[in-house]
Amino acid sequence: MMPKPTDSTFLDQVSKDEDGFAFGATPKLTTTLKRLVRAYPKDIGIIKEFIQNADDAGAKYVKIIMDWRHHPASLLPDPKMQVLMGPALLIFNDAVFSDEDLASIQNIGESIKQIDTSKIGRFGLGFNATYNVTDYPSLLTRQYVLFFDPHLNVIPGADYQKPGRGWDLKEKYKGKKAWEIYPDMLTPFGILDSRFTTNQDYFDGTLFRLPLRTENNFQESLIKQEAFTNADFTFILDQLKHLGAELLLFLKNVSEITVSEIKPDSNSLDLLLSIKTVNE
Repeated sequence: MMPKPTDSTFLDQVSKDEDGFAFGATPKLTTTLKRLVRAYPKDIGIIKEFIQNADDAGAKYVKIIMDWRHHPASLLPDPKMQVLMGPALLIFNDAVFSDEDLASIQNIGESIKQIDTSKIGRFGLGFNATYNVTDYPSLLTRQYVLFFDPHLNVIPGADYQKPGRGWDLKEKYKGKKAWEIYPDMLTPFGILDSRFTTNQDYFDGTLFRLPLRTENNFQESLIKQEAFTNADFTFILDQLKHLGAELLLFLKNVSEITVSEIKPDSNSLDLLLSIKTVNE
């Protein structure tokens, strides 16, 4: 016979207020993303979304960087964040997020019900193409470093209402700034020469970092049980070689796209592709 559940066990798990407590079915973000990601192939479309968003923001160039390194993972807000410190795909542009952008990218989940695979522009549903690459996208812009966690299992404090967390580099946490107490969280973003260095509290641009879903952890994903591999990166690079120049012709502001990589045993950027155009 199954033990009878106690009232205290159940009530300890709900949100109570002065008039009853919260109750009801909660849609899983991972389930919805799993359904959506099928509409976005693991190809150049992943990159096109970021390029279009950068162009809409007035950026002049976009840098795509495949970082194959493993970064130190001791000084983090939570030990579970170690999963973010491995190889990652990074996409940089030289425009910063506006306050409206910061609100918009948090509302993507609210618009998921209206599936329109043709939608592009400032953080439309196409942003979810990133989940072909990662389970935990993150970004750095202005003084903010921001992490998404639809699985609610890596980022401290992530819940169904806000599945992620952000840190303000200008503010103090536990009496210290983020660089002082969580340097390992920030150093993987410092790949662009001196643009973002130790103790810097403002980033002049926007840098998305997508820790790869790897052969070692893809089976744990509730979104896509498929690793993003070197072959996948090479395929996207080849598509950019063939289509990148044509893509630039339809952009208003972005006039340069580069692709580089950092090998596992190196700290230098190796340029793989450079596409430029002159907008009249």
